[in-house]
Amino acid sequence: MVDTYFKSRLLYKKKKRRNFRPVILISLAVLIGVAVIAYGIFSLANMPYWQIKNISVTGFEIIEQDELYAAIQEPLDGYIWKFIPKSQYFFLPEEEISEHVKNKFAKIGQVSVEKKFPDILTVVVEERKVFAIYCPAVNKGSTTIALAEEAAIETKSGSKCFYIDRGGVIFELSISFAGTVFPIIENDEDMDFVVGKPAISREVLNFFEEANSALKEKTGFTLSSLTISKDISKDYILGTNFGWFLIVPRDVLPSDWSANLKTIIDSKIKTRIGDLDYVDLRFGSKIFYKFKR
Repeated sequence: MVDTYFKSRLLYKKKKRRNFRPVILISLAVLIGVAVIAYGIFSLANMPYWQIKNISVTGFEIIEQDELYAAIQEPLDGYIWKFIPKSQYFFLPEEEISEHVKNKFAKIGQVSVEKKFPDILTVVVEERKVFAIYCPAVNKGSTTIALAEEAAIETKSGSKCFYIDRGGVIFELSISFAGTVFPIIENDEDMDFVVGKPAISREVLNFFEEANSALKEKTGFTLSSLTISKDISKDYILGTNFGWFLIVPRDVLPSDWSANLKTIIDSKIKTRIGDLDYVDLRFGSKIFYKFKR
C-alpha cells in the first residue's frame, strides 16, 4: 500500500505553471518602441521645414512655363514606402524628375536637377535646336527638288515631316519647309521612328555635314537636302542650293568626289551650271551629268 501511494505521487507530481508575463511585457515594449520610432520617422519626414516648396526653372524658351512646372511637380506627388513624401529633401527623386520631364517634352534634350537645403529645387532645361527637317517614307522616285517645292508639312505619300536635332532625334512636327534655312533629309526606307528618339543615325548626319563642307570648299555650293532611298542602298542623293542634285556613294569620302565635281564643272559644265539636272559621281573619274534642257 505504501509503495503504491509513493509511486502515484511520482507519477502525478504537479507541474509548475510557466510565467509568460515577462515575455509579454518585453514584446509589448518592443512594439511600443517600434511604434515610437516609426512615428518619429514619419513626423520628421513630413516636417514642412524640409519639404520642397520653392522650384526654380531656367533654360526654356518655347515650352509653356506652367506646363513645365506641372511636369516637374508630378514626380513629387505621392509617397515612398507609403509614408515618406517624395517632396522630402532627403528622398527627392532627382533622376525620376529628369527622366519624367524629358519623356513629357520631346523638345527638351537635357535636364539638370539640383536640390538646395532645405526646400529649394533648381531645374535647368536645354531645348533641342533644329538641325534639319526629317521626312520619312516619301513616294518612290520622288526627288528632293520636288519635295522642297511643296509648302506643306506632308510629303506626297501623306507622311509628315519633323524637326530633328543634331543627334537625329525627332522632337516636333515641322510647320513648313518651303524656302527653309534647314536642310531636308528624306528617307523612303520605311524605317520606324518614335518622337523623342533618334530616327536617323549620327553617321548619316556626319556624312551630310562633311559633304556640305567639302562641296562648299571645292565649288562654293552648299547642300540643301539628303535622300536615303532603298532603291539605291549604297548611295545618297544630295540636293544643292542651285536646284540640281548629286548622286554620290555612301562609302567614299566627300573630299574625293567633290574634287571630281570641281574638275567636271571647270572643264565641261562651266557656265551652264544653272542648267544642270544632276551629276552622278558614283564611278570615280567617270562622271555622268544631265542638263534640264
